[in-house]
Amino acid sequence: MQELKRILLALNTEGNDVIDLREFLVKIKERNFIFPESFLKNLVKDIKLNESTLSYQKFIIVLNIFYSLPIFK
Repeated sequence: MQELKRILLALNTEGNDVIDLREFLVKIKERNFIFPESFLKNLVKDIKLNESTLSYQKFIIVLNIFYSLPIFK
C-alpha cells in the first residue's frame, strides 16, 4: 500500500487531488507490481472521481481504513 501511495503522490504533482487513471495503471505496470485483479478493481472503484481520474484524498481514506484493520495492530 505504501508503494501505491508513493505512486499516487508522485502523480499528484499539482496537488489538486486529481490523478489520471491511465497514468496510475502505467506506473504500476512499469514497477512490475502484481496485485490480485479484484484488489486493484475494488481499489480503483473506491477512489475514482470519474471514469478517467482518481482522488488522492479518497486513497488516503482507504489507506487509513486498511491500516486500522486488526491484522495491522
